[in-house]
This record gives sequence, C-alpha cells and structure tokens, in this order.
Amino acid sequence: MSISTVFTNNRTQAVRLPADVRLPDGVKKVEVRARGVERVISPVGQRWDEFFQQGP
Repeated sequence: MSISTVFTNNRTQAVRLPADVRLPDGVKKVEVRARGVERVISPVGQRWDEFFQQGP
C-alpha cells in the first residue's frame, strides 16, 4: 500500500500517485468510481465488467 496526498488544483481535487502505483504510460483518461468513502481509479475501457459485457 502506498500513501499519498490530496491537493487542490484549479478548484479540483487531485492526487499525486507514487511511482510504485503509477498508471501505465499512455493512459490519458481514467474512470473514477465512488464506493462509500473509497475512490477507485481505472483506465477507461480497462474494467473487467466492461470486458465481459462487450467481449474481446
């Protein structure tokens, strides 16, 4: 587990991802889902449920 900080950038919250949990190079868009107080960040189009709904 990595710990990071939340900061405000142009009135929007942002999170700096530590190197050990960074997203792969080339990822330009992410989807953010709220689960209670948790936030789950996934590259757009990379979720398993989307894969099973759309197929390979």
